[in-house]
Amino acid sequence: MKKYIKGMSPREKKDRRWLLDHNEKQVKELILRSGIQDGVGIIADMTGTYGRQLAMARMVQLKGLSEEEAKEKVRQAIEYFKSEKRFPTHIEVMTWGEAESFLPMTSPNAKQNLKNIKLVIEPGQHLIVAIGRTGNTYSIVELPNKVPKGEENCAANQAASNERNPIE
Repeated sequence: MKKYIKGMSPREKKDRRWLLDHNEKQVKELILRSGIQDGVGIIADMTGTYGRQLAMARMVQLKGLSEEEAKEKVRQAIEYFKSEKRFPTHIEVMTWGEAESFLPMTSPNAKQNLKNIKLVIEPGQHLIVAIGRTGNTYSIVELPNKVPKGEENCAANQAASNERNPIE
């Protein structure tokens, strides 16, 4: 079951839905493996300002890179994705609280959207957000309550950057 919630322009909304559709399976796996009960999946267009800034900030925060090192890693990742004819995408899982802090910087409607989503999201459902150049698109997805056996202690943010992005 998938519910799309309004985005901004029809073209941008279509592009962000494409990001959701083409990355949903991986993001669901990351949410499950993260063990974060209120995990929010993030799919960010690294060619846009917010996606690029998120990727850089998380490398500084989680990997201890300097801002210049992170900027270079993101530049290399974008080049790599393009050479592979893939869309440059940063994927990760964050807590609901982190999403409430970060997402309002990416869209003027994000704070209100998160409040509205919090009212309708049910147990076993998780939010996935596609961050595009001009806003966000939200999808609520069903996930089983159990983490796959052997994956209980996996760090989703590390998995996201190691499996999806060639930023190492």
